[in-house]
Amino acid sequence: MADYKEFYEARKEIIDIVKKDLIGPVYEDEILVERPTQYYVMGKLYPRAKDEQDNESDTDEDVTTNSGMDQNTDSYDSALASTNVIDPSTMGVTFTVKPGVKQIKVSVSYAQYHSNTKEEIDKQGLDVSKYENDVTDKTLFWVRELGKQAFVFDIGKDKEYRIVDEIYLRSFTHKTFESGETVITIVLTNKYVIDQFDFDEKNNHSLFQPEITIVSDEMEGRVFTSVRR
Repeated sequence: MADYKEFYEARKEIIDIVKKDLIGPVYEDEILVERPTQYYVMGKLYPRAKDEQDNESDTDEDVTTNSGMDQNTDSYDSALASTNVIDPSTMGVTFTVKPGVKQIKVSVSYAQYHSNTKEEIDKQGLDVSKYENDVTDKTLFWVRELGKQAFVFDIGKDKEYRIVDEIYLRSFTHKTFESGETVITIVLTNKYVIDQFDFDEKNNHSLFQPEITIVSDEMEGRVFTSVRR
């Protein structure tokens, strides 16, 4: 039998290079001197512009769960309305849970880049010497901070968690079939509202490299799904 291991390894290496280039991060503790929304072209959940927020209806109403696919349509559609726009603020994944599973654990990882002046960088003792020929007194340094949290959802009971600031994780139960299988959507949303033309605020309150992983302790070692923006 042919051994394709070296080809698979080469393929993985190419994927890793492309991922770092398009989504990031190049380094786990990286500091950028370019706005991260310009540095990376994919894997971003943006804050909402004020004029967009003013046009949205209130979607915080209570949700009635497990009553068919035609229920919760307004809140569900509103939650996912920004997934396919130019600057999306939402990502989600829909999946089926097998009969007998009563809980799922949803892990969310993400990064935020916070702006710092050179004075603030020096006070923190961060090394930016490699940029000394490329910066001015007005240069902002974007420091990456990684976040990761896990939340438990009971099957059939929709719930919303606040992760940090105005970042929320919410479940939507669509339907439970006679077989006992349940269709669920998990949605990660950036609800932070900014002035449309404040680009520094846009970068300070965007999520980068977001990832959702869903597992169940009742089915040890099995990952239902893992998705990245």
